[in-house]
Amino acid sequence: MANAGNEKRKTARLRVKFDVLINGSVKADALDISEGGMFIHTSTPYPEGSELRLIFTPCPGFAPVNVQARVQFLHTGLAIGVVFISLDEMDTAMIKKFVDESLKASGHAAEGVGADERKKVLIADASPPARMMAKNTLMLKGFAVIEAENGTDAFKAVEAGKPDLIIFDSSMEGMGGEKFMHMLRSTDQHSDIKVVLMSSNVHPEEVAKLAVFGVDAILPKMTTTPKKLAEKVEEILGKNK
Repeated sequence: MANAGNEKRKTARLRVKFDVLINGSVKADALDISEGGMFIHTSTPYPEGSELRLIFTPCPGFAPVNVQARVQFLHTGLAIGVVFISLDEMDTAMIKKFVDESLKASGHAAEGVGADERKKVLIADASPPARMMAKNTLMLKGFAVIEAENGTDAFKAVEAGKPDLIIFDSSMEGMGGEKFMHMLRSTDQHSDIKVVLMSSNVHPEEVAKLAVFGVDAILPKMTTTPKKLAEKVEEILGKNK
């Protein structure tokens, strides 16, 4: 069984975007697919290990695929990574053909669904709607996203799994941007984490004060849309291909 799992992790994965129907009722978006499984963007939580019935059509001209899958990864409110557990020979051959031909045309491959190699972004914001809009936009850009509702939870998230970039709302009560950056940079292992601060006070004095901590960007919270924020993240981390 271990060898089979390793083989799945080595399979090529194709970035895609098409509709997936989960359990006959929940409409979601496929983000990528391999012969062994797929990542699906959905705000509905499905616990790791749960089994789902998926129906999807990879592209026009292909017959619908109706398959049972098991949830292997869960990013709450964002996406699930699933492995197929009941593909018949015809569906397997069709998905393989679709992935192989698409990869030859685009050249954009990644590791299989068993290994999440996406760049990770932590969003720390006290507003659930603000977090949701930002994370949905970033997720659709190919980033893995985790969230925190205050500075304390943000540090716990950093310790649990080092992110590539942190988006921190410096207007949150209890911890401003300067204090957060001082605490973050006081540990050597966190010195290279990229940081974007969202602030209602973007003035030269504020920028100069925070520049010494290695802040990568300070953006005005009121006028920075989720799209502009995602563009800044891609500018700093690079696009996911």
